[in-house]
Amino acid sequence: MSDELAENLKRLRRAKGWSQEQLAHRAGLSVGPVRKIEQGRSGVRMETLHALARALGVRTSDLMAAGPPEPVGHEDPNSQNLRALRIALAPALGLGRAPAPVGAEPDLRRLRRMTHDSSVLYFADTYASIAAELPVLIKAADDAVAWFDSGDAHAEALVARSRVMSLVGRYLTQIRQYDLAHVAALRAIEDGRAAGDDLTAASGVGGMCWLLVRTERFDEAEDIAVATMDAVEPKIMGASDDQYATWQAKNRTSRRRTGRSSVARAPTTATATAWTWPAPTYAPATRPPRWRNWPPWTTPHPSGSATRRPPPPPSRRSPRSGAL
Repeated sequence: MSDELAENLKRLRRAKGWSQEQLAHRAGLSVGPVRKIEQGRSGVRMETLHALARALGVRTSDLMAAGPPEPVGHEDPNSQNLRALRIALAPALGLGRAPAPVGAEPDLRRLRRMTHDSSVLYFADTYASIAAELPVLIKAADDAVAWFDSGDAHAEALVARSRVMSLVGRYLTQIRQYDLAHVAALRAIEDGRAAGDDLTAASGVGGMCWLLVRTERFDEAEDIAVATMDAVEPKIMGASDDQYATWQAKNRTSRRRTGRSSVARAPTTATATAWTWPAPTYAPATRPPRWRNWPPWTTPHPSGSATRRPPPPPSRRSPRSGAL
């Protein structure tokens, strides 16, 4: 109450263009009570408030009333026109049965192409365009999942919708609509799990990690990144490129897995992916002096051959001056 009284008295006095001394003179008071009120101090007599209200031409209750709430502005253009996206992402749900899908059979290939086109808009920062496209994309994905209710087609529809939700979550995180982004990220992970596709679900976890970091929930981001990395860690022999890429993305997210663990796995990973360093074109005796103590490192190839890793290039830094 003291803060509100102080602010109201200052506002009304300044609106009249009076100083504290002028207000006190018109109210028949000394300047001390006026200063006391505007400093937010308590212990003001009601008779003093009546006198000040009469001098200002307002009711006494106006001096103690809380001000009206500030209107919510729309300074961020990205936060506007999200009603259709909100309805598509979080539709109303009752106890009745969901309506059966109608119309022609959804085209999953077309749905994937639409998702790719919307991703292009996202990475091109054309947010006004993608805001209009995403509600249509979500509706198409929901219709596909409802239409294909079993079998491989249902799993494909779930994967397609998971990718749509991942895109929606990234877009909403980027424009700071964090609550809606959380809904989209959860749906992306759930659809990936329901489809039995760990890599798709892990991609949704990546979006969730980014959202958690943006909202300063760092420990939670680290925990789910570590758990996901352990869940999708590929068997070195026979793993696909997508499995390596997904696992490495989670490895970068986690602070618990240091760079040394990745380096330690490098020789084995190189063997599994049939990747080798190019063979050196010089003899060890012709190495520059600073390289002669660098031991050769051979990586076995699945064919049984071996290749030698060349030493690193010399540093451009002078050993004497330390300058480039």
